[in-house]
Amino acid sequence: MRRVHLIDAHHGQDLVLLSNIFSSSATQVATYYKQRWQIELFFKWIKQHLPVKAFYGHSSNTVKTQIWTAVCTYLIIKIVQKTNDFNVKLHTMMQVLMVPYCSICRLKSCFLINHSRNIISSLLTNWGSLTFNF
Repeated sequence: MRRVHLIDAHHGQDLVLLSNIFSSSATQVATYYKQRWQIELFFKWIKQHLPVKAFYGHSSNTVKTQIWTAVCTYLIIKIVQKTNDFNVKLHTMMQVLMVPYCSICRLKSCFLINHSRNIISSLLTNWGSLTFNF
């Protein structure tokens, strides 16, 4: 193992990294770790904000497609939230939109604060007893 000592001038911290990269300079190893940390932060953001619980495939194309689909969905919901001045958290909007509706309601009425809580709680309580009239 290789021990690389760095001083983060931006935050004023001393960092010690352990690495098995012997062919690069200490500065280059620090750059690798910084880039790797940005990737970790990106996946943390995905787990916190997007409904990606697991990847459906192992190829890079499948993972990229799933991530881009989730990011596009997030952005569409964010645009709808901003353009309609919905006064609810994004998480609440995503919960309401992810529940399959059996009745028709206007989008704005779904995100009135009391109405959205009622929709979520009633759908979760009656989940096993939903009936359909044809």
